[in-house]
Amino acid sequence: MGKILLWLQERVKLWTKPATPILAVGLLSDLIRSRADLLIENALLRQQQDHSETASQGISVDRS
Repeated sequence: MGKILLWLQERVKLWTKPATPILAVGLLSDLIRSRADLLIENALLRQQQDHSETASQGISVDRS
C-alpha cells in the first residue's frame, strides 16, 4: 500500500508542477505586445469565462 501512495504522490506533484519554460515564453511574448492587445485578449478571456460559468450553472439566456 505504501508504494501505491508514493507513486500517487509523485504523480500529483508532476500534474501540479507549473510548466516554467512555457510560462517564460508567454511572459516574454506579453512583454513585447502592446497594452491594447493585452486588454483585448483579457476582454475576450473574461467573456469566455462568463459564458462557461453561465453554461455550467444551467442558466438559459433569453435573447428576445
